[in-house]
Amino acid sequence: EGGGGGGGGVIHTTLNVNGGDIYPVVVGSGGLPASDLYGYSAYAPSTNGGDSSFGNLVAYGGGAGAYEFVYAPIYNGAQNGGCGGGGSQPFTTAGKSVTGQGYDGGEGVSGPGYGGGGGGGAGGPGLDPYNGNAGGPGYSSDISDTMQTYSGGGAGTWRLNTNINPFTIYAGGSGGGGNGYGGCPQGNNGCYVQINPNAYYYGGGGGAVQFNGRINGGGYGYQGIVIVRVTSTFQLSVSIISASLVSSMASDYDSIGCLQPTSSVKTFLSIKLKVDNVGSEDFSVSSQQLSSINCGQTLGLAKAYSISFNGDIYYRHDKCFIDSASPAVYTSCSTMGISTGNYHDAQLWVEITGSASLTKGSSYNLIVTVLPLQPSIGSVSQPFEVKY
Repeated sequence: EGGGGGGGGVIHTTLNVNGGDIYPVVVGSGGLPASDLYGYSAYAPSTNGGDSSFGNLVAYGGGAGAYEFVYAPIYNGAQNGGCGGGGSQPFTTAGKSVTGQGYDGGEGVSGPGYGGGGGGGAGGPGLDPYNGNAGGPGYSSDISDTMQTYSGGGAGTWRLNTNINPFTIYAGGSGGGGNGYGGCPQGNNGCYVQINPNAYYYGGGGGAVQFNGRINGGGYGYQGIVIVRVTSTFQLSVSIISASLVSSMASDYDSIGCLQPTSSVKTFLSIKLKVDNVGSEDFSVSSQQLSSINCGQTLGLAKAYSISFNGDIYYRHDKCFIDSASPAVYTSCSTMGISTGNYHDAQLWVEITGSASLTKGSSYNLIVTVLPLQPSIGSVSQPFEVKY
C-alpha cells in the first residue's frame, strides 16, 4: 500500500522585470513511482517532482508518498515538497508542504486495513484513509485566460480491503492528481480494481500502489509548468479638450509627409488633447522605440494617435511626447515619456480628405485613440461633437 504523491508547489505572484534582462526558466520533471516492487531485485525508490523556477522564484516539486512492500520488506516514508506526500504503514507521518505553496499530505494508518493517505494539493490537504484517501485539490487560476486547476495530490490506497471502504477506487485531487488502485480482501491477490494512477495535468502528484505491492509501482507525477503573463503597471488616458474645423490655404505634402512647393485650400481638424499617465509607473519611450519620420523632421512617435471622424480614420505622430506639467521628468524630444501623475498636452492638425461630404451647420463625432507604440496601454477618448 502507499500514500499518494503530493502536487507541485504553486507560486502565483507579480514580479517587476527590466527590459533586456535575462530570467532563466526551469520546468521540473514529474516525480517517479517506486519501481519493480514485485520483482524487488531491481527496486528503485520513488522520487519527488523536480522544482520549477522563473528567475529567483522557485516552486518546489511535490513530495513522494510513503509506501510499503510487506514481502521484501521495503518501506519508505512520505517526503516533504511543494505539497507533502501521503503517509503509509509503517511510516504513517505525512510529508510537509512548503509554506505558501501547498498543503500537507494525509496521514497513513497502521490498522485496521493499513492505509495510505492522499498527497497534499496546492488547494487543500490530502485525506487520511478513514476519510477516503483522496488527494488534496489543486489551485485554480485563469492566468492562461481559461480557468484551469493545477497541482492536485495523488490518491492513497489500503493494503487490505476493510469494512470501512470496501472496494473503493480512490480519487486524485482536482488539478491532475493520479488515482489510486482499489484494494481487495487479504489473501485474494488476484482481485484488484485498477484505475490509471498517473497524474494527468501540470504539477499533479502520482497515485499510490495497489494493496500489498502486487502491482509494480504507483503512478507517475506530471511535469511542472511556468506561465508568464506580461502586464503593465502604467496606463494612459486621453481626453479631447477642444476641436474645431478650419479651412485655410496650406502647403501641400506628399503621401509620406514631405513638403511640396505648392499650396491649396484645405479643411483641417484642429484638436487639443490631454494625455494623462494614470498608472503607478512612469511611461517612457526608449530611443530604440522612437521612429524617425521622413524629410529630416524631429524624431517622433510613429502613429501616436488614431483619429476617427466622419467615417474616416487618420493617423498622426507626436513630435515630442513629453511631460507638460511640473515636475517634468521627460523634457526633450530624445527622452520621451510621461511620468506618473503627469500629463502631456498635444495639438494636432488633421487634414480632412473627405471634406466635400461635410455639410455646413451639421455636427460630427470625433474620437481619438492614443497609440504610443504599446497598444496594450492605449486609451480611447469619449466622443466629442464638432460642428461644421
